[in-house]
Amino acid sequence: MKHYTMGFTLHLFSFFAILMLLYFGGLTRQVEKDVDIIKSQINIVNDKIQVNELEYVAHTNPIYLRKLEKIYLSTNYDENKEFNIVGIQDFKVNNTHKVFKINEKQN
Repeated sequence: MKHYTMGFTLHLFSFFAILMLLYFGGLTRQVEKDVDIIKSQINIVNDKIQVNELEYVAHTNPIYLRKLEKIYLSTNYDENKEFNIVGIQDFKVNNTHKVFKINEKQN
């Protein structure tokens, strides 16, 4: 009888151990899913940071800033022949490409 009780006790202990492993395995699986979701969100944020860094580099590039300065801060348009500045009437008549600025003043 002693062997039967020992076998029964070990089988009962194994059964409880299996139930505990299944329970904690289910909890661990949910944690793995949460970690995967958080990793994907971190990757999305890292991609946005890389895009922002590229835009920052482009907008702080001195050559780029000089070109913008020539376009937007130019007050004497006759000296800057490289710009294609047209009036509104010229814009309606001509088929113009690469227009940077339209002069609204009429002569």
